[in-house]
Amino acid sequence: MNTGTSGIEKGISGLLDADIDKVVFFGSTALILPFILLGAFFPELLGEMAKASLAWITSTWGWLYLSSVNGFVLVGLLIALSPLGSIRLGHDDERPEFSRLSWFAMLFSAGMGIGLVFWSIAEPMYHLAGPPVGQPETAESARLAFSIFFHHWGLHAWGTYVAVGLPIAYFRFRKKKPATISACLEPFYKGEKGKGKLVGNIVDILAVWATVMGVVTSLGLGALQISSGLSISFGIQDGSFTTGAVIIAVTFLFVLSALSGVKRGIKYLSLFNVLLMVLLLFFFLVFGPFAYLLKTFFIALADYLKNIIPSQLLWCFLITRAGREAGPFFTGPGGLPGRPLSVHLSLVFRGEER
Repeated sequence: MNTGTSGIEKGISGLLDADIDKVVFFGSTALILPFILLGAFFPELLGEMAKASLAWITSTWGWLYLSSVNGFVLVGLLIALSPLGSIRLGHDDERPEFSRLSWFAMLFSAGMGIGLVFWSIAEPMYHLAGPPVGQPETAESARLAFSIFFHHWGLHAWGTYVAVGLPIAYFRFRKKKPATISACLEPFYKGEKGKGKLVGNIVDILAVWATVMGVVTSLGLGALQISSGLSISFGIQDGSFTTGAVIIAVTFLFVLSALSGVKRGIKYLSLFNVLLMVLLLFFFLVFGPFAYLLKTFFIALADYLKNIIPSQLLWCFLITRAGREAGPFFTGPGGLPGRPLSVHLSLVFRGEER
């Protein structure tokens, strides 16, 4: 006897206040659940599996990952500088919802966040101690370390976000499509309804799975950084309990800001983040070696811009295996959670010209 929609499905739909694509929901759940169970009951096994998978992917496909990021930057620049850049992400008469300051604050906070605070120190030190080419702990390796760091947090990081965020924003606000990856691919299988639905479901299932894996990775790394900082600064014992408490607190703040909406909680929280960033920057400039910091910054920036194309060729094809593996590791945390971040960016982009 057909009893209609099950109670579980009604509960989920009611909780999220939206219609759920059951195929995508249960398909992605089937992919995610094994990782949750392994992490809960066999964390050592999951850790070994993840480590082996990361080593194989970065050593075998690191060149493809880095080459793809180069393509994202190139295509993004071509779109911005061509007539396509004048297409508005919304109606032709629609105007941006946010001021430039709020727009920048939300983009910077979402795109960089805690990662930049930690890795701005840790990554140059990592490359100084083990440069992809040359001898470690020399003036040359220090200069190279900053150039590599600028690469990972400069145009190429934003190119990864734009590669996902721009199509979602275009199809969502210009074509009135759902904010899904499959909606961006509809032109490729237009007219093939059955095949298109199957391909779309597979794409969205993999997108949800990759999103969860990326968010878990970024949240886990961020929680470890915070708990370590609390231990060093305030003597709070660093361990699983502290890390778990940090994850709960961060998740609560995330949910709270998300429920308040982009125009309120996320906007004001982003502005507050940028204020803290500026205060921290001025603290180091005032109490640190001002002239040395400025000199190092502009030399690193010049090296990055001057060597952006040659360094990319070296990273993708010519340098050591360790260097190819390091690139995806440092750029990966930006790319992995790219879909939720890009959906957020698409909201901020609304009314902007491409």
